[in-house]
Amino acid sequence: MRLLFCVLALAVLAISGAADRVDDLIFDMLYSGNPETRLEAAETLGRYGGPRVVEPMIVALNDTWDSSMGCHNDNVRKTTMFGRDVTYIETCGQIRERAAITLGESNDSRAVEPLIVALYNNKGAWKIELAIVEALGKLNDTRAIDSLIDAFETDGMFGARDGLVRAATVRVLANFSDPRTIETLTYIAKNDEDPDVRAVAVVALEKLES
Repeated sequence: MRLLFCVLALAVLAISGAADRVDDLIFDMLYSGNPETRLEAAETLGRYGGPRVVEPMIVALNDTWDSSMGCHNDNVRKTTMFGRDVTYIETCGQIRERAAITLGESNDSRAVEPLIVALYNNKGAWKIELAIVEALGKLNDTRAIDSLIDAFETDGMFGARDGLVRAATVRVLANFSDPRTIETLTYIAKNDEDPDVRAVAVVALEKLES
């Protein structure tokens, strides 16, 4: 009996210690003034996973710039105009990318709408766009259909690596057997300016029709 009690006590301590560690990581990711610390915390939280990290990751995906807190989202690209250290720019992008990846792996419906918003907020940042599109594909929620279709119809929605993101979007749309999806993929297969994207759309249509 004493041995069982000791094992249970150690298990409780381990769980408590892990919870405290997650709390520390969440604080570092959201509030540290050091962008490298923020990124390391985001990557570690991504490995922890679980429902507890979803809301902090949503904040990391959609937060706004506050010079007292370090690396945040909305004004990051503007800071390059004033000679801000490029580390801040790249690390911010990696944090948002990591947040999108973690949310995609969460299987949590709370992540869908923030990811949709982030797709528009990160226009032109192709790595983040790609992570968001793939995350929406993993969550496989029909709420994403209209926004993924709109991304094709919005001029300049995707950035310099447009073809990569567009092809990924086509693959995700192929997960949804929906009249809107079929109509869009049919148009892309015939009319997209990128032959690789057209080819991916043809395969996507075959998948939907099989």
